[in-house]
Amino acid sequence: MDLGFNRHVDTSARADYIESMEDIPSQGSLSDHPLPRLLHLLWRQKKTGRLSVTGPREEVRLSLMRGLLALDREALDEKRFLKHLGDRGLLTPARKRRLRSLASGKTRPLLQRLAQKGVLDSALLWRELEAHFQNRLVGMFEWPDGRFDFSSSSTLDLDLLLAGMPTSDLILSGIRRMARLEAVDKWLARDQLLWQAFSPAHPGPAVLEPHERYILHQLSEGRTVADILSLSHLSRPETSKALFALACTGLAGPSVSRPHSRTPSDFSFSNYEKILSHFKNKAGIIYRYVSKEVGPVAMSIMRQALEEVNAWLGPGLPKVTLDSDGCPDVKALLRGHAGLFREDDSKNLFRILDEILAAEVLMVKRTLGGEHESALVRALER
Repeated sequence: MDLGFNRHVDTSARADYIESMEDIPSQGSLSDHPLPRLLHLLWRQKKTGRLSVTGPREEVRLSLMRGLLALDREALDEKRFLKHLGDRGLLTPARKRRLRSLASGKTRPLLQRLAQKGVLDSALLWRELEAHFQNRLVGMFEWPDGRFDFSSSSTLDLDLLLAGMPTSDLILSGIRRMARLEAVDKWLARDQLLWQAFSPAHPGPAVLEPHERYILHQLSEGRTVADILSLSHLSRPETSKALFALACTGLAGPSVSRPHSRTPSDFSFSNYEKILSHFKNKAGIIYRYVSKEVGPVAMSIMRQALEEVNAWLGPGLPKVTLDSDGCPDVKALLRGHAGLFREDDSKNLFRILDEILAAEVLMVKRTLGGEHESALVRALER
């Protein structure tokens, strides 16, 4: 929720973009919602369930446990995995043919036979299984189009062969390995808006490569996709993949504008009492709205929002706590943050207050739904 204080990185636009990602339906088209972007959203929300993805010639089922990718036994295409092992030179042609015939008979699971008979070392076998899964994921990222269907579940009653795979790492590594970029170029070409770098409230994906940080820096001033493709010193394919990776992981994207709470024109760093009064008024509106809808649970919802803000602040700054009236208490920050009143500080007072309100509104949307979020935004704009 933008108070209009930010001078450089537009964190409110980042919040808008993450929120728009959360609007992805349980069913849809990959041309509208690319698979890496969808997986990032499910990871952000720590979802558990099954994601069925239908491409040009096949359907693949992915499993997630609290946002982390998993592979269950029934979803493993054993013949494809055998081919992978053969291509890697780990099985002789004769043994591969023998195992393929057994796989057709559906006697015992392939991995069980390979491991228990000592055909391959178990550690090597499971490393190759994960490598095969990653290869399949890259191929799915390259699909020109397709459909997806996500079924949420509280638990997964499946025989999982792989679990806890880092979704954010797999997204970035998979995009970097993409060779066929028709779908990426088509998706990027649809957007004529200015793009910009966002300041994420979440810990972020895996570490960016230097060339990806270069593209992220190019977006600090706000440019279109066409501008970046024209100005970039990288090759066009690498520039497209970097833009796609940043967009899919919520680190950059279109600058989405919407009405925000009005800010008095005479606000300045020298009059922080007026700033805090304005902030407390907006925070009070949020808490009263949530309390009316859910009662005492409102305090828990507000605390969850502040947990994300404190994670963004990091260990070096005082934490934002919650007063008994449901409003965030930032007095510790006023005493303990030397850069609070420096406009060039990435975590100055203006930006921190923006982050708090954005986190609270986003938490309302997560817990109560989009209709409540819209009603709350209207209340804040009065």
